[in-house]
Amino acid sequence: MATRATYTFKSSSGDRHIYIHWDGYPEGAARYFKNMMDLRAEQRKSLSDLRGGLTEQFIRANRGAEFTKHWEVHGDTEWHYEITGSLEAVSLKVFKLSWDDVGDRRGVAFFQGSMDDYLSLYLQNREEDENHAN
Repeated sequence: MATRATYTFKSSSGDRHIYIHWDGYPEGAARYFKNMMDLRAEQRKSLSDLRGGLTEQFIRANRGAEFTKHWEVHGDTEWHYEITGSLEAVSLKVFKLSWDDVGDRRGVAFFQGSMDDYLSLYLQNREEDENHAN
């Protein structure tokens, strides 16, 4: 589904913004985040290519992820995710984006907490939906 989203990785060295055209709804984003975490775990086991932080792992793990200048340059995105921390302790803020009556863009807080809590909630929902479809 073409649900566009942006992902901002916040750090002391500056913010880095990623855009993905597909599956930006909470369950789809949960899959992208899980891919990032799984890639890191796989690399630790094999001791291969442990370079980079969250942003690099996210890009490597998710086909279609691309760098962008800033999340606001994508006027058609429906979701925005702000990620902070390290691969060991990740925090997440999620915003549902919309336009108000006077044409200003607004983000309504949808979720704030740990990546583990987010994955527990939204991966479970996706798996339940897939099981009901079969």
